[in-house]
Amino acid sequence: MTAIPRFQLFEFEDFGWFPAGLRNLMTDFLRYSTIRMGLHLPIVSLLREAMRSAGTNKLVDLCSGGGGLLVEIQKELAAGAESQPHVTFTDKYPNVPALADICAANPRGLAFERRSVDATAVPDELDGIRTMFSAFHHFSPDTACNILSDAVERQQGIAIFEVSRRSLLGLVPMLLSPLGTWLMTPAIRPLNLGRFFFTYLVPAVPFFIMWDGIVSALRTYTVEEMRDMAAAIDGDTFDWRAGEAKAPYGYRVTYLIGTPRTVET
Repeated sequence: MTAIPRFQLFEFEDFGWFPAGLRNLMTDFLRYSTIRMGLHLPIVSLLREAMRSAGTNKLVDLCSGGGGLLVEIQKELAAGAESQPHVTFTDKYPNVPALADICAANPRGLAFERRSVDATAVPDELDGIRTMFSAFHHFSPDTACNILSDAVERQQGIAIFEVSRRSLLGLVPMLLSPLGTWLMTPAIRPLNLGRFFFTYLVPAVPFFIMWDGIVSALRTYTVEEMRDMAAAIDGDTFDWRAGEAKAPYGYRVTYLIGTPRTVET
């Protein structure tokens, strides 16, 4: 389906002034819903191949929010692996309670950064393939290119995955997201009175998720746009792949993966 024009609009959770409590409730829901729907399934094989190409079992997740898909992906990657994949969650506005709970429940191979981590300037000590799930669209083209450039300059692989799509059809699930929020909230753990209050009595969470979801679709990059970004940044030291992978419920995961090229001697 032909993409509609891209709009660099705003999502509420992008702003530092947005209440952390509401942001955490939103990222909790997004984490739960994406895992429940199995949207991580087509990503596992792509990420496993990227790790093999880069020669690392470390993943540094950027813009982690509430942990997203990577908890389930890590379990899948660990199955049959010679060594336990190690994941470090990072975010500019880390959801510390959610990430702490996730890492406590899964102590093997999971850690998180309490400090704010800028995706365009990742600290040198955080080495490994950089992952980004449903977050690349938050950034303007210039900033998105800076994220890729930082990975290339530090010779760290990067794997970007987007579930939203910039098309009229891609807007449908976003418009229906309040219904999903109301249906799924009772199953989200831990139980939280604030979650119920701001979902049902004062429906702030459904509204902000719908708004941010619509904006996400309107500014998601296409495969061609991501491929052009990668080509403009580097064509000699990295191997790049971009495409779409089928996911459950008719979703398609758009991806861009870059790993340092092996120099043959």
